[in-house]
Amino acid sequence: MCVNSCAAFVGLLSDLDVCPECSEPCYDQVKLQRSNGRIKQPRAMFHTMPIGPQLQALWQHPETAKKMCYREKHTQQLF
Repeated sequence: MCVNSCAAFVGLLSDLDVCPECSEPCYDQVKLQRSNGRIKQPRAMFHTMPIGPQLQALWQHPETAKKMCYREKHTQQLF
């Protein structure tokens, strides 16, 4: 992940060493130089949280399931 959030270095961009948008290096240059190019420590990482299990947990609890129906219920009341 670019430190400026321009690009994620995955897929076609996985082989790049600098961001194609802002030209920032994607690896920590100090660690890269100290290890003679062997250790490539990313400067930034992006972590994802799957939304499926979160939604399942919300729908399983009666109180939060009721809250999740709020928009639909009030939209139907308007029309």
